Amino acid sequence: AMPDLTVLQPKDGDEFVKMLDFSLYFDAPLAIRYPKNYYNVYPSTDFRLGWEYVIRSESGVYVIAAGNRALDIAVVAGDVSVISARTIQPFDESVLNEISDAKLIITVEDGIKTGGFGERVLAYLYEKGSRAKIVGIGYDFDRSKTLDEAKAASDNGFTTQNIRDIIENTIKTVE
Repeated sequence: AMPDLTVLQPKDGDEFVKMLDFSLYFDAPLAIRYPKNYYNVYPSTDFRLGWEYVIRSESGVYVIAAGNRALDIAVVAGDVSVISARTIQPFDESVLNEISDAKLIITVEDGIKTGGFGERVLAYLYEKGSRAKIVGIGYDFDRSKTLDEAKAASDNGFTTQNIRDIIENTIKTVE
């Protein structure tokens, strides 16, 4: 990775525009991932570097969504806190430190799992001594086998039902 590169991932078109405005005055290398679903479907918030809670829950289960399609499947997963990882790099360490004692942390990334966002979250929390159960959802490296987005998502567990199943099966083992 490029040193000091900041990578942003908007949750919708409104946030994308705010990131573009932000980029005009940001004095360091910056990349903005184009949202695959541009439509503004989330309440408008002020943009700042860092992550954003979209839903807060007292369940002890957190879903960190990297990408708007990841966020779309996370927000309907049930009684969970959902965090939009709108700053992919650098991490929002304050949020990770805050949730490090969670029962379960699920990362959902609209990208390749190997070497990706979820693995970096896992490594960070492991290094900090987190005892949370951490599960990553994303695409396998060989995603190019199909251009059918729905099939690729289903084949890789990139679904709301998979998040629900992970929660149900994992909570039994940590309680």
